[in-house]
Amino acid sequence: MARIGIFGGSFDPIHIGHLRAAEEVREALRLDRVRFVPAAVPPHKTDRELTDGRARLEMVKLAVADHPAFSASAMEIERGGTSYSVDTLSRLHEDEPDAAFFFIVGDDAFREIHTWKDCERVFELASLVVVERPPRPLEPSIEHLPVAAQNSFCYDPLTRSYRHQSGNGLHFLSTTAIDVSSTDLRQRFRERRSVRYLVPDAVERYVREKELYGAS
Repeated sequence: MARIGIFGGSFDPIHIGHLRAAEEVREALRLDRVRFVPAAVPPHKTDRELTDGRARLEMVKLAVADHPAFSASAMEIERGGTSYSVDTLSRLHEDEPDAAFFFIVGDDAFREIHTWKDCERVFELASLVVVERPPRPLEPSIEHLPVAAQNSFCYDPLTRSYRHQSGNGLHFLSTTAIDVSSTDLRQRFRERRSVRYLVPDAVERYVREKELYGAS
């Protein structure tokens, strides 16, 4: 059975924090592949206009091109509209019913999971892997889940993780703390400041060639 990581987000732009977290999750959970899935319209980021989806997808493709286990998926960009995790995971199950999926999310997103569409269904479709988002330390707790969802989990001391009644897991994984954000990177591009070692070189070249974020 293939073990596939799914890493969603706006990736506006993708940066080394995303990439390093994905690599450490891949290694720790022995994943065969990790797919990066740029959102068309993230449901929790409606306060600003996103960069065109095709451009964000292209940046992800450039960022993961040299990793044999990483790939970029256009499924949410092609579907359009608001990108709900439960819809994406349902489609993945239809396409690969024999695969085991591991949905990678930041601790900040996990704290808002009670606001997700059909969040209890998400746990039936995939194991959840929560990684820390610096500067806040990782908090391995299920108190952010709705009460009904909390009752569907039990703690597994052998793996130091939670097990859902479906058999899927809830893992809290501390990764190398790289305190970089896409918001800061957009500002750096606008101000013509260096982004070296914060994004892959190919992504920086693409941003400057396309003059994204006011860069040139």
